[in-house]
Amino acid sequence: MDESQQIKKLVRTNTIHAFDAVCGHTKSFYTDSDGIILKKNSRAADGISEAEIMKKLMSDVLHVCIPSYYGISNLNGVEFIKMEHLTSTNNEMSIMDVKLGSKTYLRIEENNKLRADLYQKMIKVDETAPTEIEMKRETISKLRYLDFRDCRSTSRKLCFRVEGIRLTTGEQLEKEYLNRIGTREEVASLLHLFVSSIQNEIDPQEVCFQIIQKLKNIRDIANQSIFFKNYKFVGTSLLFIVEADRIDVKLIDFAKVRAMVNSSTSSSESQTDNPSNQTHQSNHSNNNNDDWLTGIENLISSFQSSSILN
Repeated sequence: MDESQQIKKLVRTNTIHAFDAVCGHTKSFYTDSDGIILKKNSRAADGISEAEIMKKLMSDVLHVCIPSYYGISNLNGVEFIKMEHLTSTNNEMSIMDVKLGSKTYLRIEENNKLRADLYQKMIKVDETAPTEIEMKRETISKLRYLDFRDCRSTSRKLCFRVEGIRLTTGEQLEKEYLNRIGTREEVASLLHLFVSSIQNEIDPQEVCFQIIQKLKNIRDIANQSIFFKNYKFVGTSLLFIVEADRIDVKLIDFAKVRAMVNSSTSSSESQTDNPSNQTHQSNHSNNNNDDWLTGIENLISSFQSSSILN
């Protein structure tokens, strides 16, 4: 029985419970009988797991910016990360997931398999994106698709992109719609919608102000962090939570965080990471977190220009 079948069995026997409250992470999270969040412990081809990264972060100054890490739970041979439940209240809340950085994926060999489903996902966003060869073949690799997502979205332009939004009404913005967001103006409209979503409960200007302060705090702590200086933050996200009595921003998703490599390796990787000659290279080095910090700064300026504060 593979891991997905084991997880289904755990859910079926009420050992764990399906949890779909975090936008942008469908079927990624579960809860145990104590209400602790369980996330399948991702382990990449290089053997590094997300749990290892979270454990290291808990001894760094950045620990105040992430969900608390409670260790690993092994259930029926499946490893889960046990972590703080950030949305455990029963209050109405708006949640937003924002992916940071200009490049949001790791280059691993298994990503080179050609897939028809990813080709279909690409043309739903932009039917002109495939090359002539790809159009004839009607398949692309996961590596190609991930690079397309970074180039087509605001990841390369602004070093962040909105991955998901769930409003207090329960309405969740369609993924296909969010995938087409490509300009600063479109992002500002999304942020305006997000901060205005709790009607008559809290002043949108106050929401905006508090979020900006929390983003600045995360930026400042990251700049003080020894871990941040030595690890490349790839694929991490910010989880924004807004409810009547709480406004919070937490850093999540550490499965792709890796120790920085020497500059010569970075140069070599930067030449091979791009699967298509037609995509745009990031101006940021693979061996620092400048693009991550740029994403934070652009988020701050986007909230400031979302018209709420004007």
